[in-house]
Amino acid sequence: MSVEIAELVLEYVKVLVWPTVLVVLMIRYRGEVGGLLKKMKSVTTPAGSVEFAEEAQRLREAAEEAPQLAGPSDGDRGEASSALRRPDETAFSVYRDIAHKAPEAAVMGAWRHVETKLRDAVDLLEWNRDDAASVSRPGRPRLASDLITVLAGHGLDPEWTRLLRDLQRMRNSATHLDDVSPSAAVDYVQSCELAVLAVDELINITSLRRP
Repeated sequence: MSVEIAELVLEYVKVLVWPTVLVVLMIRYRGEVGGLLKKMKSVTTPAGSVEFAEEAQRLREAAEEAPQLAGPSDGDRGEASSALRRPDETAFSVYRDIAHKAPEAAVMGAWRHVETKLRDAVDLLEWNRDDAASVSRPGRPRLASDLITVLAGHGLDPEWTRLLRDLQRMRNSATHLDDVSPSAAVDYVQSCELAVLAVDELINITSLRRP
């Protein structure tokens, strides 16, 4: 065998040996490799989830800086629950707790609570009914986007109008994500908590203006 042929055979061996070794190792240690792949999947985040996390943080920061008609002072802006009604405070405390184990459920639950608050606020401001939760009238707005528009007409600050629409959009996007991080869910819950506080403040201010 000539030197040229020998060198060529050696190059082929170099090319083929590592894939062959890799296959043998994967077969031999398939249990360990499978566990490692699961761990790698658990620590990697899809692009959509990264974007959601960044948006949730941005939205929380914007909500903390949004105008408040009344309620906590600037030094207490991060403690929204201190100014919430007890049922709201309890609900958001639960959402924050479950965010660490079931982030998607926390996002859905927090937005559902906001929607309920929006409906109650529209009922109170449109018809001045104390039993807002039981109101069922023809033509009553049902979509969150319509409820937000009605509240904007009652003086809801434009910044909160925009933030509420962003919260709705993010909730819709969360339904299509495979993974929402716990920290993103906590940020989202905090934004919802502040939004509920803003809606309550709108109700209080509007009630004081009435004769």
